[in-house]
Amino acid sequence: METKVNLNQKRLLLVIITSVVFVLAVSSFIILFFLGLFDNFKFLTVIYAVVLPFFGSAVAISVMSYLSYKATLENLRKENLFKIGVENHFFNYPLFSKRVARLRRNSRHPVYGHIVCFNVVPLKNVALYTPSEKTLNSHITVVLGDLLRFDPSFAKELNAYCLYKECFVIFSAMSLEKIHDLIDAIHKDVYKYISEKELKVFAQPHFGISEIFQETDLTAAVENAFTARDIASRNFEEITFFKEEFNQITDQKQIDEIQKAIEDKELVVYYQPKFSLRKKAFIGSEALVRWNSPTKGLILPSKFIRLAEVGGLIHQIDLYVFKHVIDDLQEMKRNGNRLLPVSINFSLYEFFSPTFISDLFKMIDSSMLPPELIEIEITETTSQANMFMATSILKKIKEHGMRVLMDDFGTGFSNLLNLNTLPIDVVKIDKSFVDGLISNNKNRDIVKLLISICKANKLEVIAEGVDAKEEVDILEKANCDVIQGFYYSEPIPCKDYLNFLKDNPFEKKGDKKQ
Repeated sequence: METKVNLNQKRLLLVIITSVVFVLAVSSFIILFFLGLFDNFKFLTVIYAVVLPFFGSAVAISVMSYLSYKATLENLRKENLFKIGVENHFFNYPLFSKRVARLRRNSRHPVYGHIVCFNVVPLKNVALYTPSEKTLNSHITVVLGDLLRFDPSFAKELNAYCLYKECFVIFSAMSLEKIHDLIDAIHKDVYKYISEKELKVFAQPHFGISEIFQETDLTAAVENAFTARDIASRNFEEITFFKEEFNQITDQKQIDEIQKAIEDKELVVYYQPKFSLRKKAFIGSEALVRWNSPTKGLILPSKFIRLAEVGGLIHQIDLYVFKHVIDDLQEMKRNGNRLLPVSINFSLYEFFSPTFISDLFKMIDSSMLPPELIEIEITETTSQANMFMATSILKKIKEHGMRVLMDDFGTGFSNLLNLNTLPIDVVKIDKSFVDGLISNNKNRDIVKLLISICKANKLEVIAEGVDAKEEVDILEKANCDVIQGFYYSEPIPCKDYLNFLKDNPFEKKGDKKQ
């Protein structure tokens, strides 16, 4: 591993040592020659015939190595000055690939690792940078180098890093858990630096990660990481892991079909009711998207959402659903229908856009609907992005009168501290835990524990994917508040949803709330 001693200083030290040894060898040769010892001791002639050329060659090689490396560093300095506006020796791709090859070649064990790719602000011609962007990119090069070389949490691992194709690229043989720690460290330092320096720049890192094995071609792994990063950026995700299906989707026609479906309003919103165990009444619903294709019929999201993510269309779909829900609620209000809150799924990263949250507020305000009719669902994994920014955004949502729900709790990389750190109102327990409630005691204990933790934090609890009466009974005994699942109703179109609220077997007439 590299130490705090600069590699160029090491090479210069080698030049000095070999030169001193060579000078001493030549000097001793001259002294011994004039003393006539070579005439008496023939073996000295043989020794010096070998030693002098050897150390002479060593001096020449070390000097050439030093000059070559010095020239390389100078070229890197100029390259970085042009690309990121800072003079330093941050490695470029050729040096990065050589270092990775050396790490993989010299490892005692098959090197299994990951390629991590990210950028914070778009890298471009330095002449186009704002002073804030120059400062931030300069800082990141220093931070990344310090973390991977000197931080005891990461420096003991096999790591390499560089700047390539307008992104910072890392090769790491660390565990996935440590890579997440590294990403968190980068996040925290970037946002802390922006805050302390009061930089006028919007920064949201998006990370793409791909696996790399001993036999994996480095260039292919790097390109896979770039693909994952691009998809993360399009869909406002913090981290996207590369999947082979990303490369299998080669038909742009499929993505164009989804884009056309959005434009032609072929996407429809279904509503799945939520039942309160305490009130014994339906208290809201979740909006879920479907594609009603004229040629293929009704298509479930599992068939097209991943393709939409690859094509960068999730943001458009989310906005489409939001607008559709507002229109439906307005229609319900005009017709005097029963009005219940509707929750809509968003990636928290979408709110990191400077205008996104204000645009949503404008849409709600212009609709003349009470804000409490709209609830925002975020997933647990996205809530890790940047705790300070996430907290600020969710507070704004709540201040505007909307409730915030954490979806899929228990399945992501977050920790329980989120429950008392983020300003959320409701936690939704993922279906994967509910599925084993009846037959698996371990699942039952986990769900009871999750509910207890939520209750300790004064949060409402919703259980998703409940399909059987036995599951309802177990959840009710565990003090769960609300049930969502096929036991009460599958997702249904708006018209059927309204009819269901008027007449269903689960509510008494007197229990139905406006």
